[in-house]
This record gives sequence, structure tokens and C-alpha cells, in this order.
Amino acid sequence: MRFFISFLLQVTFVCAASSQHIFIEYAGAPLSNSYKQQTELFLKHGYKFYQPFGLPDTLKIKLNIFDNEKDWEDNLLSNKAYKKQYSVQPQGLYNIKTHECHIMLSDGMKSVNMGIIRHELSHFLTHKIMGNKPIPWLYEGLSEYFFHCKVTAKGMKHSLEPYEEGRLRTMFMLNEIAPEDVLDYNIKEFSQAQKTNDRITYITAHAIVTFLIEGAPQGYFAQLITLLKDNSDTTRTSQKIDNTYPGGLKKFIKDFTDYYGI
Repeated sequence: MRFFISFLLQVTFVCAASSQHIFIEYAGAPLSNSYKQQTELFLKHGYKFYQPFGLPDTLKIKLNIFDNEKDWEDNLLSNKAYKKQYSVQPQGLYNIKTHECHIMLSDGMKSVNMGIIRHELSHFLTHKIMGNKPIPWLYEGLSEYFFHCKVTAKGMKHSLEPYEEGRLRTMFMLNEIAPEDVLDYNIKEFSQAQKTNDRITYITAHAIVTFLIEGAPQGYFAQLITLLKDNSDTTRTSQKIDNTYPGGLKKFIKDFTDYYGI
């Protein structure tokens, strides 16, 4: 693999009464200044989103860039777990042990490449607030949410693709899968459903997170994350929602389907 000189870039923002320090190490293939600016802009806005959930003031991130398919495939082959998890070769990976984001760049596809960078950085940020507590719908839902954001100096604007909205309607019409099932899937169940059912777990997780951020009662998403972080509470996510959402799980599903016009 072609490796270039890595360097550390400290980005310091002032967030309310606290000071935020983000150290980014760019490694591997070179990344253009335009990509770096977009990456750091996302981290600025992303920090503001995640900070209320308990994000540390100081973050150290390594972004490992690939621009060669063979190098990327060799990197995947070095980790058997990745090969088992994905039926199609991914363009981004987050290593939960080393806290590194690995990105395979595609020529002439800046919007997709930046979406993948945001997706993997969101895994990093979610891991920082959740610790070693894997909750697949939350990890993938948040990452897909930020994949589908347009980032500017003023902030981020999210949109759900028409294909995904249509896929949700088909899912409900054919009774393929229920949101409460996705909420309760473990990693193996989530991955298996993802491989066998046209990305439906990612799409549903994305839709659930979008609803929680944009359509649920104000403050409920933060309340739910607090519950999910509680290691002493072993109840399923669907039960937590049933116990805390106004009107219970049944009302949550109704509000969710109404939000998408299903």
C-alpha cells in the first residue's frame, strides 16, 4: 500500500461554556483540501449534535484513506469479521478497537465519498457516547442520517431519499419487517436481515433515527439515549420505548408511520 506522510491537525472550537479539541490524523492516500474542509466542517456540526449526549471534550480521530481497489480489498481480507459481515464490499469501515475510520475513495464521486466519511465518523462519535454497547439500529441509523446530510457553514440539512421512503411503504404493505423488530435486533440479526432483504435494516434504522430527531416529541431522543446507555437496564429497546414514549410503543409506531405517510 502507498502510504504518505501522516500528520496531526488540531481543530479547536468553542462550544457554549466548554472548549472542544479535535485531533485528526490523515493517513494513507492524500486527501484534498476540499475534502478536509468538508470533513472538519462536519465534525464541527457533528460535535454540537453529539455533545449533549455525553461526548468528551477532546477527541482523537484517525482517517485512513485508500484510493486503490486492491489495497482496499487486501485491507478487508486482513479482517475475517469484515468478510463475514458484508455481502457486498463496503467503501467505509470503522474499527471499534483502534478507533480508526477507513475510507475507499471513488473517482469523481465527491458527494458519495463525503457521505461515507460522515457515515464512518458518525460511528466514531456514536461509539464515544455509547461505549462498547452495540445497538445496531442506533449506530447505523445515525450514520445513515449523517450520510444523507448536506453540510454548509451554517449547519446541516438532512433528507431521506425517495427510494428509501418508497421502500418503507413497501415494507409495511408486504409486512416484510416491523420497526420494533429492527429496534431489538442484535448485531448478527441486523446484519443477516440486511444481507437477505435489500438493505431494509439500514433503511428502517435510518427512518427511525430521522423520526426520533425530526418528528418525535422534543427531548425524547435524548431521553431514549440516556436509557440505552444504562447498562443496568437489560430490557429491549422496544420495551424501553413502550415504557417511556407518550402513549407507549403502539403510539410510537403510529406516529412513525404517520410521519412517513404510510
